[in-house]
Amino acid sequence: MVAMIYTATNNLVFVILKYLDAPTFQVIGNLKIVSTGILFRVFLKRELTILKWMALILLTAGSATTQISTEGGSTFSAPVIGYVLALVATFLSGFAGVFTEYAMKRTDESLNLQNVHLYCYGVVFNAMYFVYHSGGGFSVFHPSVFFRGYDFRTVLVVLNLAVSGLLISWIIKYVDTIAKIYANCLAMFFTTVVSVLVLGTAFTLQLMLGIIVCSCSVYLYYIDPRQMVKSHDNLPIGK
Repeated sequence: MVAMIYTATNNLVFVILKYLDAPTFQVIGNLKIVSTGILFRVFLKRELTILKWMALILLTAGSATTQISTEGGSTFSAPVIGYVLALVATFLSGFAGVFTEYAMKRTDESLNLQNVHLYCYGVVFNAMYFVYHSGGGFSVFHPSVFFRGYDFRTVLVVLNLAVSGLLISWIIKYVDTIAKIYANCLAMFFTTVVSVLVLGTAFTLQLMLGIIVCSCSVYLYYIDPRQMVKSHDNLPIGK
């Protein structure tokens, strides 16, 4: 079931991009942070304190801040169907993460074996969709067709996504889905910083504000509330 949800979510992205531009989709996609928190509470029965909810809302706002264009554009002016599909993809993404954590933590199987099960089913479902969408039958799996357009950069992208998937499964197995969300946001900021240093992308005010807000979110989510009370008690009081 997890593999089927991931297959549907990943392929739904390409449909959504027919209706929405990338910045709009990214902004709406940040709602998966809140949806994950809700599903985290409903399905895994894990309590989130008010402080943690505030941290998740801050993370959503901070991530969206870095992605809203300040130039005149077509953000939030797309057909309604695009927004509906984006919200569906947001919910499915959150549900997939939470259900994956549930499936991985309910058994004592090794992480490697669980990954084999998950990715084997993923290959099957994606292959079925690939055959259906291409309309060419099983001939599409011929190496001359299947690997058309592959080059060294394509292989690097595939390897990068494979390693990322393994690391994410480790986070979900031994920490939780919320930690995966924070890891994804940190990866987004790391990518942005690298693009600024390497590609010369402009470092904007909204990017700086987004990084500050998300950093505050990380602090609020993982700090022990008792430590905050202790710090408050130690503050000097003016007379």
